[in-house]
Amino acid sequence: MQYRAQALTYSTLMAVVPFFAIIFAIAKGFGLSEFIEGRIHAAFPTHPETVNTLMDFVSAYLDHTKGGIFLGFGIILLLYSLLSLTDSIERTFNQIWQVKRDRPLSRKLTDYTAVVFLLPIIIFVSMGFTMFLSNTFAQLSDIVLIAPATKVLLVVIHYFIICLLFVILYIFMPHVRVKLTSALVAGIPVGICFELWQTVYLNSQQWLSGYNAIYGSFAAIPLFMIWCQISWYIILFGATMSCVYQSDNRLSLQSLHVGGRSGEDYLCLTTMRIICKRFHQGTKSPTVLEIAQELNVPVRIINDVMNKLIDNQLILSIEDVDKEKNTTFVPASDVHNYTVGYVLQKLDGTCDISDKEFSEPYIAYRNDIFQEGFAAKKLIDL
Repeated sequence: MQYRAQALTYSTLMAVVPFFAIIFAIAKGFGLSEFIEGRIHAAFPTHPETVNTLMDFVSAYLDHTKGGIFLGFGIILLLYSLLSLTDSIERTFNQIWQVKRDRPLSRKLTDYTAVVFLLPIIIFVSMGFTMFLSNTFAQLSDIVLIAPATKVLLVVIHYFIICLLFVILYIFMPHVRVKLTSALVAGIPVGICFELWQTVYLNSQQWLSGYNAIYGSFAAIPLFMIWCQISWYIILFGATMSCVYQSDNRLSLQSLHVGGRSGEDYLCLTTMRIICKRFHQGTKSPTVLEIAQELNVPVRIINDVMNKLIDNQLILSIEDVDKEKNTTFVPASDVHNYTVGYVLQKLDGTCDISDKEFSEPYIAYRNDIFQEGFAAKKLIDL
């Protein structure tokens, strides 16, 4: 998580100017460009010169993309910077969820582009809604009993919008079907922590006057990177919370140690048995969660087993057409070919079980399987 947060911080820094360019381009249509600039200045009260430099970059970026050769190249560069950041976020979330398959390229282009252009609009709508409520409640400030309640209500609404955005993020970003309850379990505390950390960051700038004296206007950049990296820590921790809640909330959290290579063989064989039997009986193909529940094993271990079976071409992953991002698994060949010995030999691959990495008890156990004829048994008959 540490390295992923650092990588996302770098990608975020590279995408700052293109992102603000899109925000200001859309803000002009809403008549909110001055309001947005004021909010940015409020976020960096001790570094006005840095904000002015950023605004100059954004203005120059927009001017270059208005005509001539910069029109096509500038838009391509702008979209590439933002889509690259979005792709990095998805890959990080997929790693947390142990999903090896990313979105197809066509889906990435459509989904990421929608996110890039819809996110600023959502921000403006939420800001406009908050401003409308603030102006409405300001008219009630003279009423003694209502004034304190309106302030609390504004704070609650602000936190609600932030938490809602994180819930949507945890549902949409990973390439796996995330339940609403799992997203809520992560989105609500992360939204609160993120907003509290933002408050600490804004207030801390006034305390770091000595730091500003050393670095001058450059001080805003390392401070921003620190804020960004810790923010990504919080977001990635929430993604992990969502994954763990959905995967293991009803499972026995037994030891993650599965007994060495013999334990891995057992889990691979029992998993293959479930997949082959369901395919042979014509019933619905299992998901990772269903297999984990049937074997009473944590989902993280079954994910590792699935990846191993896919890498050895024993099973295929299929995305459910009716339920988006819900992956099921089927045998890669005729189920009658799947015997105990066939699966074990495929798992061995090119390695020799007499290698030093295997213990003598394990070699003896494998020899017994083949010598006693158990290796010839079909998985669908077990």
